[in-house]
Amino acid sequence: MKLDLTVVADGLGFPEGPVATQDGTLYFVDIAEQTLMRLDPGMKPEIVAEIPGGPNGMAIGPDGHAYVCNNGGIFDFVQKPLDPKKGVGDRNTYLLVPNGVCPGSQYGRHAVDKMGMPVTLPDPAAGSVCKVNLKTGTVTELYGPSKGHSLIAPDDITFDAHGPAGSFWFTDCGYQNSKIIRKGGVYAGHVNGQDPIFMAEIPSANGIGFSKEGDVLYVADTLFGRLWSLAIDVVRRPDGNPDKSAHTRCVKRPSPLSPGTVKLTLPGLWVDSLKLEDSDRVCIGTLLEGGITIFDPSDGSTDFLPVGGLAPGAAPGDPFTSNLCFGGPDMTDVWITASASGRIYKGTWPRPGLKLAYND
Repeated sequence: MKLDLTVVADGLGFPEGPVATQDGTLYFVDIAEQTLMRLDPGMKPEIVAEIPGGPNGMAIGPDGHAYVCNNGGIFDFVQKPLDPKKGVGDRNTYLLVPNGVCPGSQYGRHAVDKMGMPVTLPDPAAGSVCKVNLKTGTVTELYGPSKGHSLIAPDDITFDAHGPAGSFWFTDCGYQNSKIIRKGGVYAGHVNGQDPIFMAEIPSANGIGFSKEGDVLYVADTLFGRLWSLAIDVVRRPDGNPDKSAHTRCVKRPSPLSPGTVKLTLPGLWVDSLKLEDSDRVCIGTLLEGGITIFDPSDGSTDFLPVGGLAPGAAPGDPFTSNLCFGGPDMTDVWITASASGRIYKGTWPRPGLKLAYND
């Protein structure tokens, strides 16, 4: 797949979590700089809020606030010069990549528990979900150590357009080092702050998104290069009728041993965040290869869009092409975060993207 892409922002740290509103404004987070940013058409990015730790994924809620997954600072970042002979200069001379030793030295530095005490290593529970007032920049923790929740590294989030109003689902990617993999999973939550519900164990759960009809939840499993498909149903009472008091829907498991079905595996590659087209094709940030993989669940076929990394539009592509979002009047505008090179690209997608809940 080929697409004309234009750099609309550069010089960033490690951008992620893009969300486009109908007026053409793009919101995104910068994990390395620990900020939530706004990019208006033709302008330079500006800081909306500072989010200490590791703001990672974002979605707009029914109250117009941004709901942000914070990985707790689980990543350190290393500068990799494009030309080792010249070393590191300005932002265009190096790629910024997450350190493979996790949790990093930042982990939990800014997190406190219910008693107000700092969360420090080796406690792997410094992650959180917060809401951000996009007008004032006020940040409020919804789930996390200060509320008594034990989340490792929340990563990505999506609101459920077909579930109870205000319900959302988010991933926790867990953590890994040279000796340990602590598994993550999928949670369901609500803007009213009711305790999050653990829905499915997926080792390194990352990108997440509902199908157009809302009956399928797609989840990317980073380290294993997998795309999971989870069947979603209403919560039912013992008599089989819907429980109208439930604040979320639930996973309809195919068996007690598995939460769903692996629909796609990309051998030797990692997968990151994802968004869906209106046609239910799944578009997944594909790490190492540097681009977006487009998966069609109707026939299992794939396509691939390379995203420039070493220079705007150049091959082999940004090795941490992490995420994308759709917007515009016909939902064919696309923004792509090329995180390692600190750039955001914009182009015109060949098909409409799926409009997200509350994203007006």
